[in-house]
Amino acid sequence: MQDCRKKRDIAGWALWGLTLALLVLAWRLEAAVLTDDEAPERPRLLVDKPPIFKSGPVTLSGTNSPVDFFIEQARKRFQSEDNAGALEALTRANEMDPRNVDVLLGRAWLYINLGQYSQALDLTLRARLLAPHDPTPDLLAGYCYHALGMFNESIESYNRALRFPTPHTAEIHQNIGLLYIMRGDVTNGIRHYAAAVSIKPKDAEAHDKYGAALFLGHRYTDAVEQHREAIAINPAAIETFNSLGAALLMEGRIRDSIPNFKEAIARKERFAKAYSNLGAAYELAGFLDESINALIASLTMEPGRSDAWRNLLKTMSRFYGVATLTPDNPVPLTRKDPEMARRHLEAAKGCVDKKLATGHYLRALLFDPDGAIYYKELANFFEQTGNVSLAKVILKKAELVETAAKKDAETK
Repeated sequence: MQDCRKKRDIAGWALWGLTLALLVLAWRLEAAVLTDDEAPERPRLLVDKPPIFKSGPVTLSGTNSPVDFFIEQARKRFQSEDNAGALEALTRANEMDPRNVDVLLGRAWLYINLGQYSQALDLTLRARLLAPHDPTPDLLAGYCYHALGMFNESIESYNRALRFPTPHTAEIHQNIGLLYIMRGDVTNGIRHYAAAVSIKPKDAEAHDKYGAALFLGHRYTDAVEQHREAIAINPAAIETFNSLGAALLMEGRIRDSIPNFKEAIARKERFAKAYSNLGAAYELAGFLDESINALIASLTMEPGRSDAWRNLLKTMSRFYGVATLTPDNPVPLTRKDPEMARRHLEAAKGCVDKKLATGHYLRALLFDPDGAIYYKELANFFEQTGNVSLAKVILKKAELVETAAKKDAETK
C-alpha cells in the first residue's frame, strides 16, 4: 500500500512538472529569451509549524494520560529534528485518541515534510471533518492535492480556507494563482496574483510574482511595471532585475533590457539564467561577439541549459552566415536529416576557409542535433582554431547528448 502511495506521490509531482514545462515551452517559442530552465515553483506550505509543535503546555487533553506522554515525546523528537521519531510518537498518540485534531494535523505536517503526500492528505481530510471551521486542514490539503497533481481539488481546498480568518490570505491567492497557471488558465492565475498584491501592496515578492504571471499572459508592459515596483520596495533584489530585463526584451525594448541583465549578474556572479538572457538580448541588438561570450559564460556554469544552447546556436549561425536555407538543400533547417548532416561534416573537413568550415559544422548540427559526433567535431575545430572556451562548452554538450542517447537506448 505504501509503495503504491509513494508511486502516486512521485507521479503527481511529475505530472505537475510536465504540465508547467509544456506551458513554459509554449512561452519560450515566442522569442529567444526565456527566464528559466529550473524546476517549477512549488506551492508555499502555509502552515510553518502545527499547533502541537509550538511552544506552550505539553498536555493537550488536560490529564496525564498515555496520549500526553506520546505527545511530549513527539515534541522532544521534533525539537531534535527527528521527524521520523516524532511521527512514530504521534501515531501512537493518535491510536489512543483518533479524534484529536492537533495530533492529526501534526502527523499530516510531518508526512508532508517527509514527502509522503498521500498519507498526509488522508489525515488532513479526517481533521477537516472534525474541525470544519479551522482553515489549517484545508491549507495542508491544498498543498497535498497540489503535490499529487490534483489541481482542481487543491484550488477547492484553498478556496475553502479563504472563508476563514487567516494571516496567509495573500499567500493562498498566490498558491491558487500558480495552480491556475499550471492548468493553462493564465487569466485566472493573474487575477489571484493581483489579489495578493492588493492585500500586500508593500510586499516586493508579491509584485514580483504578479509580474511573472503577467509575463506569462503576454502583458509585458504591465509586467515591467510590477517588477519595477518590486525593485522600488526591495532595491536589494537580484532575480527581479533578470525578470525586468526579460519583460523589457519581450516588449521590444532591447537596449533597455541589457542593463538589467547586467545588474542581475553584478549582484549574483554565477547567474547562468541572466547570462543566457543577456546573450539573447545582445544577439537581437546585433552585438554577436558579446552574445557568444555571454552564452559561453552561461553554459560554462550550467552546461545543461537548453535555452542558452538554443541561443548560442542561433547567434553562431548568424555570426558565421548560416542561412535558414542551404543552396544544396533548399528547405528550412528544422527537420532531422542525418544524411545531410554527414554531407556537411565532410564538406567542413574539406574547407580551407574557416568561416565556411564553421558554417558546414553548424549545419551538420542543425540537421542532426542528436549526433554527438557533430558536437565533438565542431569542438575540435574551435580548439584547433584557438577558440578554447567555446570548444569546451560544445564538448560538454557532446557529453550530455551521448548520456541522453544512452539513457534513451536503455529505456527501449
